[in-house]
Amino acid sequence: MAVGFMQNHVRDPELIARAQAGDKPRNLKVLPADLSRDSVVTIMRFTVASGLGVTCGYCHGAPDVPFDSIDFASDERQTKRTAREMRTR
Repeated sequence: MAVGFMQNHVRDPELIARAQAGDKPRNLKVLPADLSRDSVVTIMRFTVASGLGVTCGYCHGAPDVPFDSIDFASDERQTKRTAREMRTR
């Protein structure tokens, strides 16, 4: 799993911004629903991802899915559901 994660590791800020673009965050269940997109991205990058030692793609991504095609609102990945459970405890 770690090998696949490292192969899909994305550090390009422009690519991240394009992938996370949108007016309003969707499917917020732990964070307040009225947060701006920028606030959500800041919290997720600098609190959640850095605290877990991973990047956005670890919870939101999928093998063979380009970073700019990730559906950040999707609950399909178990890693995202697990991280969400950890935030509520």
